[in-house]
Amino acid sequence: MQVTPFLQQWVRRLLPLAIALNLLLLLYYVAIDYQVGLHADSAVMNLLAQEMIETRSFFPSSWYYANGDLWIATTQLPIAALLPFTKNTFGLHAFSSLVCAALVLGSAWCVSGMLGQSRTARTLLLLLLAGGISPNMAENLYGQGAYGVLFAYACLLAVSGWRLLHACGAARWRWGTLFAVLALLVCWSNPQRALVFYALPLLAALALTQAPVLSVQRRGAVLLAALLLVAIVIGAVLHGAVVRQVGNSGLPPPTWLDFDGMVRNTLGTLRGVLSLLGGLPPAGAKVASTGGALDALRLCGALALLVLLPWAVWRALRTAQHDARRYFAMYTLTGAAINLLVALATSIPDMGSPEASVRYLVLALLGALVLLTGDAVDQLRWDRPATLAALAALLLLGLTPARNYHVPDVPRYFPRGGIVEYNLFGKIARFIEQQGLQRGYSTFWSAGTITVLSGHDLRQRPIAIDHGLPMPVRHLSSSRWYEGTQPAGVTYLMLNYDEVKQIDWNQLAAYLGQPVRVLDFAGCKFYIYDFDIATRLPLWNLQHGAALQVPVTAATQHHIGQLTDNGTALHSAAGEGGHLRFGSIVTPPPGDYLVSFDLETSGDGVAEYGMVDAATDNGAVLLANQPIKAQGRQRLSMPLTVPPLNGAQLELRVLSNGNGAITLRNIELNTTSGKQK
Repeated sequence: MQVTPFLQQWVRRLLPLAIALNLLLLLYYVAIDYQVGLHADSAVMNLLAQEMIETRSFFPSSWYYANGDLWIATTQLPIAALLPFTKNTFGLHAFSSLVCAALVLGSAWCVSGMLGQSRTARTLLLLLLAGGISPNMAENLYGQGAYGVLFAYACLLAVSGWRLLHACGAARWRWGTLFAVLALLVCWSNPQRALVFYALPLLAALALTQAPVLSVQRRGAVLLAALLLVAIVIGAVLHGAVVRQVGNSGLPPPTWLDFDGMVRNTLGTLRGVLSLLGGLPPAGAKVASTGGALDALRLCGALALLVLLPWAVWRALRTAQHDARRYFAMYTLTGAAINLLVALATSIPDMGSPEASVRYLVLALLGALVLLTGDAVDQLRWDRPATLAALAALLLLGLTPARNYHVPDVPRYFPRGGIVEYNLFGKIARFIEQQGLQRGYSTFWSAGTITVLSGHDLRQRPIAIDHGLPMPVRHLSSSRWYEGTQPAGVTYLMLNYDEVKQIDWNQLAAYLGQPVRVLDFAGCKFYIYDFDIATRLPLWNLQHGAALQVPVTAATQHHIGQLTDNGTALHSAAGEGGHLRFGSIVTPPPGDYLVSFDLETSGDGVAEYGMVDAATDNGAVLLANQPIKAQGRQRLSMPLTVPPLNGAQLELRVLSNGNGAITLRNIELNTTSGKQK
């Protein structure tokens, strides 16, 4: 018995009200609750927009993009468009998130129309997406927003490509132009991701659906493939040209995992997918409660979706009545297969945080949800358990938006005292402003958040603690932030209690002296200096920053030699061969450097005492080397070009061949060029 007419009548009366409620909760989430959920990655849209305006450049040369991922038409654009007229506050972040939400809902509506789904099914899809699906999915789609934009691109590419295949005359040119522009944008932004997310899935969909068609349609298929290939080539050329002019940070090259690693990634991926589908109950929550019962239902619904989503794709591939469904199903399946292979078998995902690492599967999951929604409504029958189960699971997600938009540490809507009572970084920002401070440095996960929450009244820049010293984090940040352009200005170093223990305070004092004030607030220490600390700390300013001093101490790693001169020098006698010094010192940004070794050698008739070198990857990659030939006290300098180290550390070594005695007192690393490699 078919039940679709009954469902359509119910939808016409109640579903629009549910969608309106979901949209209101979405608005509350991005405008109010997300002030507590805002983090460094999601704050980047505001920071990059500010950098674009201040440098008057669409691609600021000072900006460090991550993994070669250029931001072109994405979440920073709505903010940059408004910055000439208003301050860069969290309100602009909320505005950009709402623009992103409109793109997600609009593009999904277009895809469901291409698939020939009924208005009832399309409305249910809007309910699902407007409800956020899960806290993890809402974060990716609307909070951080990055995957909301990527999903919109995926939908619009699929729709414009399909329309191009079947259009004639002027319509073919219109759809072809739209498809070409979209393809060029995604390929210019990141050619590798474009291949995986869009190009290969589109070509697979094209091969499946267009092989047996008539010649007129085949001409459209050839045009689509040609436009896509041209976009890949031109996009890759443009991408390479821009990347050479800007900063770039990234991950180490991906590697294949061993079997145990694949098993670990498989379990992590399962956990992450359940999180995206809203199926992970909050740890420690009561089972025997109303909330516990709802958590149990959502877990069952997510487990059902793990089976139903592949089933929906399989059904669409087997259909002979609607080529658009087969086209979109192959598009979804190919993207899912490639990204699932990456997730299960490579080192790219960080399974220390599975919920974040499965974001690569967001597009495929949403594509499968689009197909499943059509089946759940348009193929619904009482004698079809699969469609009934699908409808129940989808309604459970769509009708529980309060769970989907939940932000940890915010217990209820419109809390007494306002959202500020639960916003730790907001409180810290107000405290800093009350102290009359404006510019400072803190670790990555607090710096950007505090900057945005303060409306850029505070400029707090990200650092990491590297071998006891604060060092710039040149990742989704600007090199301008560390140039120390105001040497007379007051700056501060903000550290939590654990970070305070990681600082080598004697070494830091050698560069900065003692702070003029030390404050304590909300689990953090604030060390205030009456100058910009960027002017005195080593390797901060890539043009003319201070040199990094690496003196010999009791902690200096060595295979041969003994500490002398009260522990300030390492001495190896003639006959001792091996490393007088080894071990990593720091992770400098790419660029040109000069390494100077304070050495003293002695020995009769010795032509060569050994060698100094610079290496990375635990000594496996040699970057530069120079022989030690001169006798007596000397400053042996060696030019060094550092490539992107992708998190690896630089190792400076002194190797004795045993022909004579060598004494090492200090190593100095100084930048000679700000040219980023």
